[in-house]
Amino acid sequence: MGYPIGKAPAADGTGTEPEDVQQWLWSLYRSNVPSIARGGVVEGTSAMAYDVAPAVLIIPAGDSKRLIVPTDRVTVPTAAAPSSGSRTDFIYAGSDGAVKVGTSLPANNALLDKRTVPAGITATTATTSTLGDRRFAPLVGASMGRLISWEESVGHGYHLPAAQTTVMNKTITLEEDRLIDWRFFQTLALEDTADGVWSSVKWDLLIDGAVQRSWEMKVENIAETKYFNMNSALTAGTHVITLRRAVKRDSKNTILYYKGASGNWPGTNFSAVDIGAIA
Repeated sequence: MGYPIGKAPAADGTGTEPEDVQQWLWSLYRSNVPSIARGGVVEGTSAMAYDVAPAVLIIPAGDSKRLIVPTDRVTVPTAAAPSSGSRTDFIYAGSDGAVKVGTSLPANNALLDKRTVPAGITATTATTSTLGDRRFAPLVGASMGRLISWEESVGHGYHLPAAQTTVMNKTITLEEDRLIDWRFFQTLALEDTADGVWSSVKWDLLIDGAVQRSWEMKVENIAETKYFNMNSALTAGTHVITLRRAVKRDSKNTILYYKGASGNWPGTNFSAVDIGAIA
């Protein structure tokens, strides 16, 4: 141990040992649990099997040591669907690089996907994925990129309902405490084009069921894109991120949603972007 990695072995045979490489890999990746460096996307097939893309995994190998484990593209079978109820399939891989399917996640294995298998299905395209439980291992000092992306799915000219509505509910998992940048854009206008009329829309960002931030945006008779931004710390673990909307003040003027059309409006959208680790 301690001999420089990349230096030619000494005459007495002193050189790089596997433990040296494992410690070097530990210095590159911020990961204390089995994680995904890249790849490993799981897709359903027309049979009871999953197609799993190639991946590179980071697997702990002891104190301050890590292994980089590549996996090949494979199709892995799963059991027939239950006759009633449902079950959960865990698709995972460990230090041997073999992709497997089970009913739980064994220790020291990286979760590639977790899927709900309804009763009676004959193809895994009918399963539902819970991608939020995947753990990723960014390089030290690197961003994990965009964690959440959502855009209002209704069409241009949609009449916004006044009632409070949950428009987005997604799950993300962080291997460590991270600083997150929350970014929101709203593009709305009033159907009534008379001067002096206005309404407003209130938005709530909830994390694990608790309101983290609220903001209200005025809507007038000219289509306008407005922006809200904040950043906050998010602790390691799995979190449910919810976006909620309500028409807060309405002078009896219908609010219209703008997207696309001839003006190519940007629509209403929300994203969460990882800024970096909290030391």
